[in-house]
Order: sequence, then C-alpha cells, then structure tokens
Amino acid sequence: MLCSFYLLFISLLVHVCYSDIRYRKIKNLTTLILSLLALVGGWQYWGKIPILPVSMILVAGFLLSIRGYIGAGDVKLMAGLSLSLDADNILVFIFLTTLAGLPVALIMLLTSRVMRKPEHKTVPYGVAIVGGYLATVMFLKVTV
Repeated sequence: MLCSFYLLFISLLVHVCYSDIRYRKIKNLTTLILSLLALVGGWQYWGKIPILPVSMILVAGFLLSIRGYIGAGDVKLMAGLSLSLDADNILVFIFLTTLAGLPVALIMLLTSRVMRKPEHKTVPYGVAIVGGYLATVMFLKVTV
C-alpha cells in the first residue's frame, strides 16, 4: 500500500514536470491530488498541518500571480506540497526551490538564444518546485 502511495506521488510529480515543460500548464486536478496526498503524508509524519505557512504561500503567490510574476498553478503546487512539511521546514523548501529555479531559468535563457523564436517565453517553474521539494525531502530525510 505504501509503495503504491509513493509511486502515485512520484508519478504525479513527473507529470507536473512534463506538463509544465511541454504546455506551461499545471492542471488543477493534478495539484489537488498531490495536495491531498501531501496532506495525508504530512499528517501521518508530523501529526499536524502547517495552515499558517501554507496560507501565507497562497496569499503571497496569489498576489504575485495577479502581477504576472508566477503562474497560479505554480502557487497551488507549492502550497500543496508544503502540506507535507513541518512549518519550520517550509522555508528550506522555498530556499531550495529558488536554488533549483536558477538552472531552469538559465536553460530557458540559453535555449531562447539558440532558437530565434522560442515556443514559450515563460519559465517552467513547476520543474524547480518539484526539484526543490525533492531536495527538501532528501535533505531533511522526510518521508511523505
């Protein structure tokens, strides 16, 4: 049962990366399922839900999304994955996601230089969020 849980979770994270790279979209259903799985895993591991930090991510992300700085799917993904972490570890997640975003942004910059007319002018930040999340889980040795 636990193996199926992890397999589904990892499969959805891979799907998020593919979808964000290919279409620059992260579907609501995918983030909903990931959020529910993260909530269950976080509750089982930590015994509590980090409501305040997740709410702050949603509010700050919503404001950034309105201004066009980040996609709404990225915000929902980050908030959903944060449900599996302890409140103290969410800042580690945000920091590692920022670090993971640097190579993604550089790759996008280089590919836009090589391809004179890039298909997308945005950065698939869902890839960085997934990378930051996986780095956080490995760094903290957390099992979802």
